[in-house]
Amino acid sequence: MTDATSGGSGSAGDDSPDPCPKCGRDHGTDRDAKAKEKGRKALKKARKKFDGKVGDADHLPSHNMPQDVINDCVSNPSAVFYDYNNGHLIFFKDGNVVVTNKSSMGEGITSFGKSDKDKQAVKADDLDKGKKQCKVYQIE
Repeated sequence: MTDATSGGSGSAGDDSPDPCPKCGRDHGTDRDAKAKEKGRKALKKARKKFDGKVGDADHLPSHNMPQDVINDCVSNPSAVFYDYNNGHLIFFKDGNVVVTNKSSMGEGITSFGKSDKDKQAVKADDLDKGKKQCKVYQIE
């Protein structure tokens, strides 16, 4: 699987990092590597507490995705992404996406994809296109 690292306004797979918002300098792959490591640590910590069931922490039910699909997407993902801006963990499987809080995989924020009411499959490479300033890193 290819790395779906994206720049703030770039497209998935774009390896050119954005300048640092604090100092304006390009910290390059150093910053990206640190962000990925932070995401991997958050995922490892969250997995220790996960009991296999995702509950609603925000508007998880609004897309009408079946609960068994949500639980399977988080328990057995084909890819996991980390949103550096807010720390959310993003789980991808079979055209479905489930977003959880960084501290708990059991607290679902939203879900969408081919199994929801709109039946719009998601590609792993498209996960960052919803927010222009989002830094999404594939961590698994």
